[in-house]
Amino acid sequence: SLTTARRMLIFSRKSSSDCAVSLTSPRRDGENTGRVIEAMTYPSHDDVLYLAGIIDGEGSISVARSHSNRGQSPSYRVRLLVSNTYTPLLEWIRDRWGGYIWPWGESRAGRKLGFCWEIDSDAAGQIIARVRPYLQVKTRQAWLALEYLAQRTVHFGPPGLSQEELALREGFHLASKHLNRRGI
Repeated sequence: SLTTARRMLIFSRKSSSDCAVSLTSPRRDGENTGRVIEAMTYPSHDDVLYLAGIIDGEGSISVARSHSNRGQSPSYRVRLLVSNTYTPLLEWIRDRWGGYIWPWGESRAGRKLGFCWEIDSDAAGQIIARVRPYLQVKTRQAWLALEYLAQRTVHFGPPGLSQEELALREGFHLASKHLNRRGI
């Protein structure tokens, strides 16, 4: 996969309200190969409003924790997720905002198979920042996710995160779990 630094954004305006974005692969000499990696429609203001409603009703905003199999300290990330059985809705979101769709749950008699659209880390933060003014239900979760992204120390490789940074991230994770528990 290409790193963000090696991706090149190409915008092509179809009309005054519609814009398409393609991520293309540059060659080592910096020239564009023209090979489209990912094509997206640039989201309009109405798309932002619609997504805010979908997130409020069918979505989840969290600071997620995952553990390494190698005994390293846990990793934390902002996670934005929308669950639904209607895949065209999730494809509409993916086509405008990126991310990926994966099957969720089990197919049982009388029940449809569910799917989730997911995006995480800084990309999720950018989307949350755009929809936050229009959220009605998940405003506290959005604020917490954006605050986490603003306060965390970005770190790559050894020697690992400090105990203070781990405690900060764990605090955000626990606060997120509290806000997302059932019945709230």
